Amino acid sequence: MRKLKVAILEDDPRLLLDLEYMVEELGLADIVAKSQYSSDFITLVETKNPEALFLDIDLLGDTMSGIDVCNRLNLPTLFISGKTKENLEKIEDLKIYNKHPIDFLTKPV
Repeated sequence: MRKLKVAILEDDPRLLLDLEYMVEELGLADIVAKSQYSSDFITLVETKNPEALFLDIDLLGDTMSGIDVCNRLNLPTLFISGKTKENLEKIEDLKIYNKHPIDFLTKPV
C-alpha cells in the first residue's frame, strides 16, 4: 500500500515531535515536510509536494495562522489544534468553500 505524503506545521517543538511520532507509528503516511514556522512551511510544501497537511491553527509569534496557510496552499487539511472551538466557524467556512477535504482534531490528541 502506498503511503500518503503529508506535511506538518506545529509551532511547539515538543508537540511537533509527538505528532511526528504518532504519524510514523501508524505507518499510514510519510512526512515529507515539517516546520514550526509558516514561511518555512510554505516553501517546503512548494518543493516537497505533499498530498495533505496537518496544521496547528494558533502559531504563536507567526505572521500567519494555520487557517491562513490552509487558504494559501489549498490542499486536503487536518487541523490539529487546541483552538478548534474558537475557530470552528472559520473551519466550517473552509469546508464549504474549499474543493479539498478539511477536518479537525482537538488537542490533546
